[in-house]
Amino acid sequence: LHHAKRFALTNEHEADTLQPLCKAHENLAHLGLIEHESRSPENWKLLKFSDIDDPKYDIDMAVQKFRHQNI
Repeated sequence: LHHAKRFALTNEHEADTLQPLCKAHENLAHLGLIEHESRSPENWKLLKFSDIDDPKYDIDMAVQKFRHQNI
């Protein structure tokens, strides 16, 4: 399950913001490449670039760093 509202920012597990994702889509989410992520997946759009001004960006970069360290 993926937290559309990053747990690290909210400290909340809200059922309506959790999305079941395959690994590929979860990776896209943590690369900051999904627009409208807080909406249901049929409303998502892929982005070409991450929004570095979005507070989720720092969390997503930490997730990516953690994943690369644990390969």
